[in-house]
Amino acid sequence: MNLKRIGIHAGVALLFLLIAIAYMPEVLQGKILLQHDILQGEAASHQNEVFHRQTGEQPLWADNMFSGMPGYFVYMQTPASIPTTLGRVLFFDMGLNPANFLFWAMLCMYLAACLLGASPAVAVVCALAYAFGSYNIISIEAGHISKVIAIATLPAVVGSVIYAYRQQSRAYRLLALSLLLFFTAIHLYSNHIQISYYGALILLLYFFFELYLQLRAKAWKPFVFTSLLLVATAGLALSTYSTRLLTTYEYSRYSIRGKPELSTTPLAVLEPEKKDSLQAAASQSDGLDMDYAFQWSYGKAESLTLLIPHFMGGGSMSGLDQQSGTYKALVQLGVPPATAAGFVRQLPLYWGEQPFTAGPAYLGAAFALIFLFAFLSSRHPLRWWAMASVLLLLMIAWGKNWLWFNELMFRYFPLFNKFRAVTMTLTLLPLPMGLMIALWWKEWREQQNQAGWQDHNRRMLIYAAGSLGGLTLLLAIAGGLLFNFSAPQDTQLMGYLTQAFGNERQAWAIMEALRQDRQAMMQADAWRSFFFIAVAAGLLWWLIRQPRQQAVWWGLALLCLIDLWAVDKKYLNKEDFRSKYEKERFWQPTEADKQILQDSSYFRVLNLTVSPFNDATTSYWHNSVGGYHGAKLRIYQDLIEGYLSRQQWHIYDMLNTKYVIVKTPEGQTQVQRNDGALGAAWWVERWRWASNADEEFRALKELQPAVEAVLRKEYQTALEGLQPAPVDSSEYIRIVHQEPHRYVYETQSKRERLAVFSEIYYPEGWKATIDGKEAPILRANYVLRALRIPAGKHEVRFEFRPASYEKGQKIDLVASIVWLLAIAGSIFFAVRLLRTTSHKE
Repeated sequence: MNLKRIGIHAGVALLFLLIAIAYMPEVLQGKILLQHDILQGEAASHQNEVFHRQTGEQPLWADNMFSGMPGYFVYMQTPASIPTTLGRVLFFDMGLNPANFLFWAMLCMYLAACLLGASPAVAVVCALAYAFGSYNIISIEAGHISKVIAIATLPAVVGSVIYAYRQQSRAYRLLALSLLLFFTAIHLYSNHIQISYYGALILLLYFFFELYLQLRAKAWKPFVFTSLLLVATAGLALSTYSTRLLTTYEYSRYSIRGKPELSTTPLAVLEPEKKDSLQAAASQSDGLDMDYAFQWSYGKAESLTLLIPHFMGGGSMSGLDQQSGTYKALVQLGVPPATAAGFVRQLPLYWGEQPFTAGPAYLGAAFALIFLFAFLSSRHPLRWWAMASVLLLLMIAWGKNWLWFNELMFRYFPLFNKFRAVTMTLTLLPLPMGLMIALWWKEWREQQNQAGWQDHNRRMLIYAAGSLGGLTLLLAIAGGLLFNFSAPQDTQLMGYLTQAFGNERQAWAIMEALRQDRQAMMQADAWRSFFFIAVAAGLLWWLIRQPRQQAVWWGLALLCLIDLWAVDKKYLNKEDFRSKYEKERFWQPTEADKQILQDSSYFRVLNLTVSPFNDATTSYWHNSVGGYHGAKLRIYQDLIEGYLSRQQWHIYDMLNTKYVIVKTPEGQTQVQRNDGALGAAWWVERWRWASNADEEFRALKELQPAVEAVLRKEYQTALEGLQPAPVDSSEYIRIVHQEPHRYVYETQSKRERLAVFSEIYYPEGWKATIDGKEAPILRANYVLRALRIPAGKHEVRFEFRPASYEKGQKIDLVASIVWLLAIAGSIFFAVRLLRTTSHKE
């Protein structure tokens, strides 16, 4: 055992922890980020979490959001999964959030680089570039924590796979398998399938490159054996999350990522005569609509932000200061300085093609040069895999701007159409780039004594620095001649300014000043990147002269950190941190909340003071018809688009929307009671039949939900013999007990009747009983449940106990035990083989 090497690695880990804390020293003061997505997640999960804490029962249905939906992605504990418990300890229970996410990103990338042959100093360069890429920092600021954890741990998975293939020793291959077992399971804790999917694409590309190399070397047998071991290893790690996988698979078929029931978009179903104008071509494939999936696509020119951070202005709401030309133009036009300062702070500096963005995906100019130099200098066959991976990730991020490729992937490549926001791939670019640098460094050490080595590397450095430096210099000097710095949203801004000033000429003057500010920002950052490239080129030139000088690499590490740190601090800094008291105060009930909470009956709330279907804060205190989730039930999304967003109140009535929170003209929050809310359940006098989903959905337009229902013809057998009839005032159906996953009703009727419940229909997991005897749940009014209930007095119960959860828990427990034994066994036999080998030597 090399104690010196262990000491170095431990010292590097400590260095990473110190760097992470230095970037966010506020964590030592107990401060936190009030991140948007975290707050939304807390609001969505609050009621189920409280119920679980009070009763010990796991509620798998979230009735406080979107009128009810499976709670798998809202709040779900999986105690049988040991990696889940371990992941929670590593990423949350150990504290220092969110600095610890940076620490894990650095540590996992460092490990991957070391596995591929990098020295500690080289691995530190790769680790810093990976962790401090601006996209990663922006994701932390936004609260995309599951994505950040997935990004942080992915390098260790990819590095372990490559290490296993490149090792000839069985002992080291076993160690690679133990690492892969551990880090795959920890990576899957994030439950961010999209990042895992893109990581799998990188590994799939590597597999084909490695297969080609091994076939050329006629070494296919070890390759096949290693591949089978790796598949078994990944399968075991996956099986420890069986509960998540099974419930996710089950739910995905009914979510917006599954196949639509309607033949076209909801609006086109309701207004078929406007189908062409609504651009409602039917999409019968499983997954998302292609326009929706590629809504956030990186522009090809915008890709220059990888090298020049504010090439396209930065974030949509980055804003300007009082030194800007726009501020000065406003003041010259007579706008008060204070008003002008406030206005320019909110201006949209971003002029790219995305609807909006929080900031650029900046890799670091110095790091980009190191990668390009390594690629040109290297003769390692896997350099083509690294470059191919970079290009693949970049082409995916281009989305609709590289449509011939992405449409093929969307329509034919498995699972590709399940994800949106394809720009997410940009955060993974430093992964293949860093691994390329690690592979090159190992080759560098082995070849530095060869003839012509220095001349070759000097030439490659000139090519790399000349191309990147020349590009940044060109943009710094002549960038204003190449672009117009106009944004798609500028037309709307121009209209606002014209109206505000009453003078189109003055509005044009302000818009021209804004374009000049965008140009100045781009050119200033081009000069900045040129500087970092020049300094990095100087250090690499010195490295070629002194190839064993590790101090140069530490200088490059510091340079990369300074480069990225300065950009990152514009998007995540001390201004973003708040005291814990502020968070507690955020969740205090408002006067409107308090008024509604006085009503102890069962109902739902519509909050029109926020964007109701893109905001979950209402769900913290109330059962809401709205919410915030990336994978809503498909039928409910149809209802939102076709009826709820168009204020069709009879639909709100059948969802039991008793209270509406609104803003008065004076800006005050007010609670309005909706007396038309139909309650938890009601008898219907009659029903009509629909041949398909389109007919049923269209029938809601004229439906009188208080007295009638619409059902599919497939339920005609279930209602055979049941006759429509007026409801007597003595007949009732009322809810007597309600929990997130359990509802109990008491019914009284003079004859057999059809009852409609204001609960969302979901075909998996729900079981209905009448006096203890199971009864089939029917689907009515496109989204609701219905039951055929005999005459007399009865107790009706609904309970949600999905088999996928119960089955998954059992598999989780067995797989977790095997997972632990496999890790321990791999390490034991690897150490034993190493000792045997050392004794023989």
